[in-house]
Amino acid sequence: MSNKIILITFLFIVSCTPRKTTVNCGDTVVVYFKISNLDGTRIDASERLESFIEKDRPFSFVSCNNEIIKGWDNQIEGNTLGGDYQIKVSCADAYGEIEIDRDLEANSDLIITYKIIDIK
Repeated sequence: MSNKIILITFLFIVSCTPRKTTVNCGDTVVVYFKISNLDGTRIDASERLESFIEKDRPFSFVSCNNEIIKGWDNQIEGNTLGGDYQIKVSCADAYGEIEIDRDLEANSDLIITYKIIDIK
């Protein structure tokens, strides 16, 4: 009988745990995204947005944990679940003087477009 009580208690706790709706530091954030130059030229060479959406394989990271570029990490806290965002990131808060590939020159400002599909 005690096993039934434990199971019922566990199910109650799990079902009553509210889903996160706002990004806080330390949350795992799950997104679809793309990165572009200011002129709209797509620069994320892997073209992740289409491939992630087509295969339903989103990108996830821990916010405020230096897992993504600084300019995006600094702007994601407070974003909401289901939200569609487009932010400008200055070169100083992106890749700075590093030339990533032929599509991303050094000292490039970026546009990041993303949709938050889960917060854990």
